[in-house]
Amino acid sequence: MKAMKPVGPLDAAMRYGPDALSLAAAGTAWAPPNATLGERVGLMAEDGLMGLGLSSLLSGGARHLGRRRLLANRGGMNFSDYNNRLVQMQQFGDLANLPVQMLAPRLYSQKVFEDAYARQVGAQGAQAEVPEAQAFTNEEMVAALLAGGAFGGSVLGPRDSFSTLRDPFDLRGYGTMLS
Repeated sequence: MKAMKPVGPLDAAMRYGPDALSLAAAGTAWAPPNATLGERVGLMAEDGLMGLGLSSLLSGGARHLGRRRLLANRGGMNFSDYNNRLVQMQQFGDLANLPVQMLAPRLYSQKVFEDAYARQVGAQGAQAEVPEAQAFTNEEMVAALLAGGAFGGSVLGPRDSFSTLRDPFDLRGYGTMLS
């Protein structure tokens, strides 16, 4: 475990930062919108165990294998070269962690998403239809966009913008329009 201790704050941020961000995202952004607090905590726990657990296991395992290999073939290697090679092996274990995490089955996450989907389908079936008067229609949306564009064009553009075609990068005459 001593080998897994970060050398400094930058090493700690590089080694454990992505796992910590992933842990926070698993409980907030990646969770289904209708997930309960318990399900969100469970998602964070699963992600933390998989992220930090696999990271520690693979990094430590690669470092251990590297140490055994380097001790067998040490030859005339000084301590600095030996330590740099061990760090490289540990980083190789960190890189191997990425595809393992992507391919590993997440059983609790699967269950949470299935339960959230079932709750959503049940809520939609029991809920009355939304009245059409509450939603914008496409025609109303287009009319609002055109009105906003016309207003913005009249405020920002030249007064004779519809009668003449101008170079869009020619800024002469714009200073006098605002006065």
